[in-house]
Amino acid sequence: MNIVRSGFCIGLMGLFLTTTVAWAGIAPQTEEEMEALSSLVVEAEVVSVAVVGVTEVPDEVQRVHLEATLKVTYDYLGGSPETLVIPFNWDFIQPADVVSCGFTEPHHWVGEKGKYFLWDRGEGTYGQVSYDAMFEVEESDPQPWTAEEILEAAYPTEEPPTQDNTSGAGGCSMGAGSPANGMMPLVFCLLLMLATIRRSTAL
Repeated sequence: MNIVRSGFCIGLMGLFLTTTVAWAGIAPQTEEEMEALSSLVVEAEVVSVAVVGVTEVPDEVQRVHLEATLKVTYDYLGGSPETLVIPFNWDFIQPADVVSCGFTEPHHWVGEKGKYFLWDRGEGTYGQVSYDAMFEVEESDPQPWTAEEILEAAYPTEEPPTQDNTSGAGGCSMGAGSPANGMMPLVFCLLLMLATIRRSTAL
């Protein structure tokens, strides 16, 4: 019976890890695969970036919400408007020892030009269908903001808080939003296995 329980928990852990990897997804590898997932496929240039809000969790994370406005220069698919908006975030992380990994929208700065494969996020905004679903053209020349410039834009009328740790582009990054809740089944099974083994040893 103890062996059966241990085997059952191992099976659950395997299922949990498999579904977690599947949930993370595999980024499309070809333009055809990206196009199949896209609402719009356009060639465009980022013409402006603005801070639209800040979300704060004290002593954990300070997320600055930004929006990039793109001017469409060629419409490959979807009947794009002349301009479109892509939201993205910049995170200031405290502490630095919490890691989360998952796809988030890459940063888009003024001067970036390329071919974008986009999905409709609603309310007139769009996002890349995968992290690498943008192909920069040769004349692309993005001008990223510094962390100091982002803080100044986020707090234009007050002294911005001091932050030491920042996340770079989207994708796997340092963050306070690690999927702790998703780890609970794994932790439970590990504890159950340890209890079962200890009980077997005692007998």
